[in-house]
Amino acid sequence: MTDSRSGNSLLPHFLAILYALAIVYASLQPFVNWLEPVPGVPYFLFAPWPPRWVRYDAILNTVAYLPFGFFVGLIPRRSAGSRRLAIAVVTAALLSLAMETLQMFLPTRYASIADWIANTAGAGIGGTLAALFARSPNASRWLSSARERWFLPARSWTVWTG
Repeated sequence: MTDSRSGNSLLPHFLAILYALAIVYASLQPFVNWLEPVPGVPYFLFAPWPPRWVRYDAILNTVAYLPFGFFVGLIPRRSAGSRRLAIAVVTAALLSLAMETLQMFLPTRYASIADWIANTAGAGIGGTLAALFARSPNASRWLSSARERWFLPARSWTVWTG
C-alpha cells in the first residue's frame, strides 16, 4: 500500500476513508429512543442555547470521532503539528456538520449542536495525538517493532510521519 510516485504509505488515507464511511453509516442508521427535535427550529445550529446535553451521548460522540481525527491528522506528511491538528479538526467538523444536517431529515434521529461540538472535540483530540505521534521517533520505532512482531516484516511506518 504505497504511493508509487513517492514510496510513502497510503494507509492513513485508507483508514481515514474507511472510518469516515463507518461514521456515515452509524450517523444515519435508524436508532430508537432518541430525543425529539426542538419544535420550530428550522436548522439544528439555530436551536436555543444551551443545547440538550446528554453526558453519555457527549462521551460517545467524542470517542467516536477521536480515531477519525487521528487518521486524518496522519495524512499530511512533513507537516507541522498545528497544520495536522487544523486539518483533522476542519475535516471532522465538516463531516459532522453534514451528518447532523442529514439527521434532521430522519425521523428517528436528532440533530444537535452538542453532538457537532463533541464530534469536533473528539477529532481535535485525535489530531493532537497524531501530531504528537508524528513528532515522536520513539512512537514510530515502537509501532514498527510491533508491526514486525505481529505481522509480516515490511517497510517501517515512519513514512507516515515524514
